[in-house]
Amino acid sequence: MNSVSILVLAAGFGSRFGGLKQLMTFGPGRHAILEYSLFDAHRLGIQHAVCVIQEIHRNFFNQLLAPLMEFIEIEFAYQRLDDVPVEFSNFHRTKPWGTAHAVYSARNYLPAPFITINADDFYGRQAWEQMANFIEKTPSKNALLAFRLDRTLPSSGPVARGICRVNGNHLVRIEEFSNIACVNGSIHVQNQGRHFVGDEPTSLNFWYLQPEILQKMDFGRFFADGMNLAEAEWMLPVAIQNILDEGKIDITVVNTQSHWAGITHSSDIEEVARRVESATLSGVYPKVLW
Repeated sequence: MNSVSILVLAAGFGSRFGGLKQLMTFGPGRHAILEYSLFDAHRLGIQHAVCVIQEIHRNFFNQLLAPLMEFIEIEFAYQRLDDVPVEFSNFHRTKPWGTAHAVYSARNYLPAPFITINADDFYGRQAWEQMANFIEKTPSKNALLAFRLDRTLPSSGPVARGICRVNGNHLVRIEEFSNIACVNGSIHVQNQGRHFVGDEPTSLNFWYLQPEILQKMDFGRFFADGMNLAEAEWMLPVAIQNILDEGKIDITVVNTQSHWAGITHSSDIEEVARRVESATLSGVYPKVLW
């Protein structure tokens, strides 16, 4: 695992949350969610992390992550609006391009296989250990750690999720839905009439990828899809599905029974705090990580 990097997607502005949710702290040591993820990664042997952020937020992340830098090498990659192929450089844009573009933004920092994570998702120790077990057995493969859909839905409101179709343990299709919610025990996509059972394999952007995938990501295809390019986002599940469609990648699905916690809405803070407190009291995490 010491040859694997962690790619932390932390460049969002938290528009639905109302602020930089990546910097919210929890537990007796007042640690951010991404610190718990990096702690889990470090104790599995990972020694290098790249955090994709907005350049204007660099000082905030420097202060947050300074205690970690004695234990794990941390580099920062900036998700810039002008970091696009030259043929698209004249397009005016005011918001980040999305999670696929965040990964693309770190392409010069990732010469070896890497794990992607969202900075505001608390995956838990079991999830990390399952991914590490896969990597140790098959380090040259690609993988997605998939959660059950019903274990990824907060009570606070709708969220975006990548729903997977699997053949055996191979990913066949991943489809991004932006407004999935559980209301009175029924899981559905708001305003679309699409319903789910709850056991569907679901992506929370916990991928293990070989660096070659960075050359296969096609920003031009995103432009060609005819969406509202002032608002549309190039999402990682969509970019990976495009590569799957072209037959250029094989991805193993590693299923986990872990329960997710994370921050989408401000009302999610209480649930994350409970999860962190429970994991700390049970000895999964020390009171102070670093």
